Order: sequence, then structure tokens, then C-alpha cells
Amino acid sequence: MTGQRRPPTNPNAITIYHVPPSDYDVIGHVRAVSEAGWTYGQAYQYAFDEMKKQAASVGANGILMKDVRISNQGFVAAPVGRSFVMAPIDVPTTEGLAIFVRRP
Repeated sequence: MTGQRRPPTNPNAITIYHVPPSDYDVIGHVRAVSEAGWTYGQAYQYAFDEMKKQAASVGANGILMKDVRISNQGFVAAPVGRSFVMAPIDVPTTEGLAIFVRRP
């Protein structure tokens, strides 16, 4: 927490911003790491959903994105037919600021 906590909001109503809106207050930092999902898209969605839950719990109505990155956590043997292939375990990490936008 870096700002004023507000009453909790609905995670589904959180807006993700990549460019700062014109009038907002910073409430705090949010961060998520996702090892879930079979695709990058699913893993990112889980990470963004977790960030939205964190932001909503402190009363934010938006998240200003700061960083999205992938880190390799090793490899896993994946079955393909009668053999196996080595597949990388890439884990997305997302970071941002929980914000309250006064004029959405």
C-alpha cells in the first residue's frame, strides 16, 4: 500500500491501462506470477486475473501496467505419440500499480 485504501471493488470491473489515464491516484503495487494454463494466453490471463483480485481488494478501479515478462523455469518432458519432447516451462510475471481513476 502506498496510497489510500478504498472499499473493495469488483475484480471484473478493473480496467487495465498501458498508458496512464489523465486523473488517478496510486493505491499500491500489484504483482502476479502464473504457472497455470497450457498456453501463454491462459497463463497470462491467470496472472492478470490475480492482479485484478489484488487491486479490487484495496478499492482500485484500474491497474496501470509496469512490466510483463517471461522467465524460464526449466523444462518438462511432454508426450508426443510414442515419444517425449522437452518443452520449456515459461512463467509469466506481471506487475503494475493499483490505481483509482477519478474520471474513467
